Amino acid sequence: MSRSDSSLTFYQRCNPKQISSRELLSKMDCLAQSMRHQKAEFIAYLSEVGQRQLHLSMGFSSLYDFCLETFKLSEGAVYRRIQVAKVVGKYPFVLDYLARGSLTLTNISLLCPHLTGKNANDILEACRGLTRKETEIFISKSFGGDTKKEFPQNHHGHLDIGTKPFDREEAYSEALVEYRFYAGKDFALKLANVRTLVGRKKSFSKDLESIFTFLMEHFLESKSRTLGTVKPHPSGTQKRYVPLNVRMELLRRADYRCMFVGENGRRCQETDFLEVDHVVPFGQGGKTSIENLQILCRSHNRYKAFQDYGAAYMARFSRK
Repeated sequence: MSRSDSSLTFYQRCNPKQISSRELLSKMDCLAQSMRHQKAEFIAYLSEVGQRQLHLSMGFSSLYDFCLETFKLSEGAVYRRIQVAKVVGKYPFVLDYLARGSLTLTNISLLCPHLTGKNANDILEACRGLTRKETEIFISKSFGGDTKKEFPQNHHGHLDIGTKPFDREEAYSEALVEYRFYAGKDFALKLANVRTLVGRKKSFSKDLESIFTFLMEHFLESKSRTLGTVKPHPSGTQKRYVPLNVRMELLRRADYRCMFVGENGRRCQETDFLEVDHVVPFGQGGKTSIENLQILCRSHNRYKAFQDYGAAYMARFSRK
């Protein structure tokens, strides 16, 4: 690209107004076909990344986080690609429908939860060329249920896509952070009781922030006082159990997030489902001492176990 070209906008470089209508339509057709092929190829590679767990080695707790941060895709685009990538290992011919344009990525992602070894071919053929609404009607008639909920309620259940991790530094740099959730009647009744009880304290505000702050401080303080430090077992043998106050101390040291650092130097940002891990594996003589303990998210704890003990050994604990 020349120096003068670099000052042009992308639209100006495409220069669509200077080409004929026939050429314009021809270019769009070629680009659409190229996009379908590139999308299918991307998902094929994404499937392999997931099978090799490369995202874990790079410090990401999920494929979802990996795609969001690395490829700058939207949440919806990431979700749909992972949905399809998850089934490619079992049904690789799914990508043929995408590459040919017989099925859109959205429709394939809607169909993925219903595909089995017996029906995959028939379902894909039956939905060839359908719109999204027609595909949703097909799913509703064939399998029942609601197809409107495209995104899972809980990202750990366990599609391994994850939501965007909570950025502590970004959040705490703001004056206020908004939290929003829905709760049932039982929660409302308990909250009313708590508000009544803590409200008896003089100068205590009954707003939700004050109530939750009071409860969290009380909880953390009570946990920090319970149990003792890691002590040798009377018999002299090491035990795997880690006292609660030691776990709390480890969490504080880790800033309440996973301590795994990827090969690229990126530290995992996961703050949910944190677990205590032995740096030198317990099964290989590692001690249950605070110097030999660290905080890892569930995904990286399992990943490290595979690295420490090997796939053959870990297969004994896999779900049937």
